Amino acid sequence: MNTQVNKDEIRKTFFDHWQNIEILLEFDDEHFNSTHQEARIAIINLLATGKDDIYPGTQEVRKRRVLSANEIKEEINKELEHKIKKSNLYFHLQKLEEFGFIKVVDALPYGKREIAYYGRTARVFVPKAGKKQKESPLLDDNIPALIKTFNPEVIEEHIKSTLDKLSGIHKYDNPARVDWMRDNEDNLRASEIDFRELHGFLSILQRYNDTVCQAIKEISEMLNFNQNE
Repeated sequence: MNTQVNKDEIRKTFFDHWQNIEILLEFDDEHFNSTHQEARIAIINLLATGKDDIYPGTQEVRKRRVLSANEIKEEINKELEHKIKKSNLYFHLQKLEEFGFIKVVDALPYGKREIAYYGRTARVFVPKAGKKQKESPLLDDNIPALIKTFNPEVIEEHIKSTLDKLSGIHKYDNPARVDWMRDNEDNLRASEIDFRELHGFLSILQRYNDTVCQAIKEISEMLNFNQNE
């Protein structure tokens, strides 16, 4: 087979990769937290936003979300405050690949060697359900006393029960979001929506339910705090 034709076929998979990966993948906290470094966040975000490129065999400009290490380094260093060296980049790529966030989609021949191209393994990564985040300032022991200072007539038990209603905001409550997105995968794939933004939007819908919203309203009234309409 003609080498250039073969390269073009491989490059086409780089453009098509985003349409074929999982919508969501859940990870253990240990692995999920391993991505919380500036360089790793930049890599993961870049492989979601991609870069404009010419689709092989056409003049059409499309997003390519599979990139080489050199391309990743060049793009993320435009944003990083502390520029990353190539040796450090490979370390981060190795860890992200080891934990399952990215993979080598394919490699392109370049002289006597091949250049690996990396892509994400899913559009959205979420921590596995069942773990709680740190307690919120809303649940601080001093909050009831603060409310009593502003509104001495409020019964302390009423304050506590109202604050308890807010505890659901700070739990990992992924299952409903994950299940909904997987149940509606076909329709979602047909849309142009950014799956990461959708997951965040569903998080707001899920966390700020009727009970939580009513509790927020009651606490605002106790504090005589004028919420924006």
